[in-house]
Amino acid sequence: MSDKNIFEARLDAANQRGVALVMVLLAVLVLSTLAAAIVFTSRAETLSSYNYRITSQAEYAAWAGIQRAVNYFNSAAYVPVTPVNAPVNYDVSIYSNKPSDIYYSNDSGV
Repeated sequence: MSDKNIFEARLDAANQRGVALVMVLLAVLVLSTLAAAIVFTSRAETLSSYNYRITSQAEYAAWAGIQRAVNYFNSAAYVPVTPVNAPVNYDVSIYSNKPSDIYYSNDSGV
């Protein structure tokens, strides 16, 4: 190999030394972006499963309340009010609150 070829080879190697740094920085950037995406997805999945759990619990509690009311109405403890004994006029008070009024009964509860 001639001296000129050796010099050109060394010059080419010297020019490519900075490329390794750029490639490593690019690889770190790509891996950091992927890691951030995985963390974000994991957090979103955690919140989604928490929301599903809370929604399911609320739905089951509502269904349990409905079933309890149905069981009460089907039990011997429930005595229906006959139309003769049912009050026709209610003693009602009005709480004026804009934009809508609230009506509530002054009678005792059931």
